[in-house]
Parts: sequence; C-alpha cells; structure tokens
Amino acid sequence: MKKLLALVLALVMSMSLVTISNAAFKDADKISNKEAVDVMAAVGVLAGYDNGEFGAKDELTRGQAAKIIAYLDLGGKTADAIKGSGTVFTDVKATSWYAGYVEYCAGAGYVAGVGGGKFDPDAKVTGVQFAKMLLCALGYKSDVEGYTGADYTISVARDANKNELFNALSIVTSANLTREQAAQMAFNALKATVVEYQGGTNVSTSDGTKVTVNATRNNVALDASKDYRDADQDGYQQLCEKLYGGSKGLKRIKNSVANDDFGRPADYKWTYDGKDVYTAYKAATFTYTADTSAKDMLKDLKGYKLSNGTKITTEAQISSIAALTDNGKLVEVYFNSDNKLDTNVSADGVVEVTYTLAKVTSVKTNKDGDVTYKFDNVSGTFVDYADDDLKDDTVKLAGTVAKNDYVTVYKTAGNVAYVYPTTKVVGTQSAYNTQKSTLTIGATTYKYGTGVAQTAAFNGTNYPNTDKDANYFLDQFGFVVKATEV
Repeated sequence: MKKLLALVLALVMSMSLVTISNAAFKDADKISNKEAVDVMAAVGVLAGYDNGEFGAKDELTRGQAAKIIAYLDLGGKTADAIKGSGTVFTDVKATSWYAGYVEYCAGAGYVAGVGGGKFDPDAKVTGVQFAKMLLCALGYKSDVEGYTGADYTISVARDANKNELFNALSIVTSANLTREQAAQMAFNALKATVVEYQGGTNVSTSDGTKVTVNATRNNVALDASKDYRDADQDGYQQLCEKLYGGSKGLKRIKNSVANDDFGRPADYKWTYDGKDVYTAYKAATFTYTADTSAKDMLKDLKGYKLSNGTKITTEAQISSIAALTDNGKLVEVYFNSDNKLDTNVSADGVVEVTYTLAKVTSVKTNKDGDVTYKFDNVSGTFVDYADDDLKDDTVKLAGTVAKNDYVTVYKTAGNVAYVYPTTKVVGTQSAYNTQKSTLTIGATTYKYGTGVAQTAAFNGTNYPNTDKDANYFLDQFGFVVKATEV
C-alpha cells in the first residue's frame, strides 16, 4: 500500500505543475543553480510543483522536457494553446497536461517515440538527449547536423559545447538530468545564437537514414538596439531575443545596478517585464568572520595594491582593515581587475556587517498568511508576506525561527531584517581563556562572538551553571553569543 501511495503521489506531482516564483519555492535553499532557475521560472519555462517546491534534484521526465522545448521554440502563450489529440502515442492521452507539448515536439522531429506506439512520458531524460532538443529549439536541423543514427551523440555534443549548453555544469551527459540541471541548460540556450538554413538537398543513406546535404547554416541577424544586453552586443539574435524581445522582455543589465542590502557591489541583473528577476553580485576577494591580525591578513593581501596603486608589502599598510575584523562580524575585502582596492565598493574597498544578538519576542500570522516578527534589541516589526508578488518581505530568514528563539540580526538602512538562527549546544563549561576569548564546553573549545552587538561582555565567568550543564548558543559562524541555564 505504501508503495502504491508513493507511486500515486509521484504521478500527481509530475502532472500538476504550476508557475511559482523562485522566491516562493519552499525548497529554495536546495537549489544550486539559482540564477538559471530564477530566470527560467520568471519567464514561465520551468515551474514548481503544486506543493510549493521546485524539486531541484528530481530527475527530468520526457513529458516535462517536451514542455520546456515547446516553450523555448514557440513561446509560452503559443505552446499552451496547442491541444493534444491523443492519437499520436497510445500512452499520451489528450487530457494529459503534456499532450500538446509532446505532440508538437514529435511533429517537429525534436523527439521520437520509444517503440510500440508509445512515448513513455515519465521516463527520464539524459543530458545529451536534452541538449539535442535545445539545439533544435535554436534552429539546428537533425537531418543536416547528423543528430540521427547510432552516433548522433557525437554531433550533438559538438554543437552543444559550441553553444555552451553545458556551462556551469559538471555532469555526465549520458546520465539522467535533474530539474535544476535542465534549468541551467535551458538558461544557457537562451543566451545562445539562433540559426537558420538556406538550400540543401534531401538524400537517404544506405541504412535508410534521411539526411540533408549542401545546406548552408547562418546565424540570424538582429538589430543591435534590440539586444538583450546593455553591453557586449554582437548583432545576432539569441534565443531569449526571439522569444522575449521588446522593451519589457528579458534583459540582462550591467549599468547602474544597485548594491545589495549589505553594500556588496552588483555585477549585473536580469529583468523580465520590467521587474527584477535575479541580481548577480561581485564576489569578495577575501572574507573574514573572525578577529584577524594584520600579520595574518598580510598573508592574503600581500602583492595586491592599495587604491592608489601602491603594492601591499607591510602590515602597517593594512592595519586599519585588520582592525575592522572581529569574531562574528563579517568583513569582505574587494579588489578590482587591476588588483587595487575597489573604491567603487567603499572608500577602503571593504564591506562591513555587524550582527546583533536578539530574541524573537513575537511571531504572528494574519488571515492572509502574512507572518510578522518582532525582536528585542532590534527596533521595528518585520513581515514575511504570503504573496511575494504583491509586497517585498521586510524580513529575510536564513532558516526557521520561532518565538523565544535566539537569533542574530542585521538590520539594513531600509529597515529590512536579515535573521539567522543560532545553534544550541548543551554542556558544562570546563575551561575558558579570557585573552583568547575561548570557552571549552565539554571537550570542544569555541570562540566567543566579541564582534556581535548586544552579547554580554566576555570575561569567562559570566555564565550560569559553570559547574553544571548550560545552554550555549552559536551564531551562523560558530561563535558563542549567548548562554542560559538549562
């Protein structure tokens, strides 16, 4: 019975796909290819399950793949308008949610049945199979490029690599593809150039395979003013320009993109229909979350340059940066492409974030499903809205928190609270070192979060029950920020 219920549940989930923005996916923390999933979900090519999850690690099915390709070939509105007849494959009924997509892709020659008049819509799709489908959506013709016959994978791999369809992936192309890997490949295809053919003669080989010879393949030209990028335009039509062109279409913008709430500089962002979809922020060259001496920091920064171009060779040159670091405080150091401290980030090329220890004093949910949080030590109320399309959340939770939990909070200038749950360790304090700000709980030594606001001053003896078990709370970086009696 359990096995039967599991099969029924899997069938229901595969059949009932609905469009959900990535911000609302309940399993968003399990998605590795976030940029690809965000963009593909925004334009409607990929959807989540009706249980609110995306299912990043679930394997892509043939039915799901057909929908993706139909969307990429026709656009969502046209693809959704196709009605399945239920007469092409015996296992694809007209009432199946994937019927129209499957029959379109089969008719276009992008997919084929598995024999016996069947399509097998729940079978899994490999990387090379999906790559062939994507190439067809880009305009490549199977009979011209050799995507047929026993050795079709060689030709597909050749053109897939040329179009960078496997970028940002480390996969075995003969293995089954996960949904997030499919999202990445489809996202890569959006940035690939569309092709078209002129001429060609249809012939049949000795084994009966039909091919086209002497056809000329060309990139489709595009007016540069309609390019999806605001820089590095190439004059050719990419798939996203074919499907989502226009002033409110899918755009990748590099100029004048705002920093994030922590002050990190943006590299570029994607917008769709005029709304922000995904923003990529530049990665810090070096990140510190603990008190770091200038001597130790010099091991990282030596050879880089100050903003005036002077090479860093001594501790004195970076002592002011080292002085910013502390246990539980986030300090990020940015250098530009010339290896100089990046003053576009800040005057000293540094992003500083100080967190505050707080207790959750209130968690209330209204009739609309909006959840309001309050914290001691942090002024204001912060809301996690049920419908993120209507309002932007003013609380960003890095995990589940409940009333009376201890958390660390970073409150932005725009009154948005970033909240991080603490981890509780229960044990007896067996030793401490005031000079090193360390506590030994049982057999494990922890450092104290001296850089976290609102923590009690560390002196090694300010905890209750020092000869008995106590609750010790660790921040997101592993520093002790609070202790209470058991």
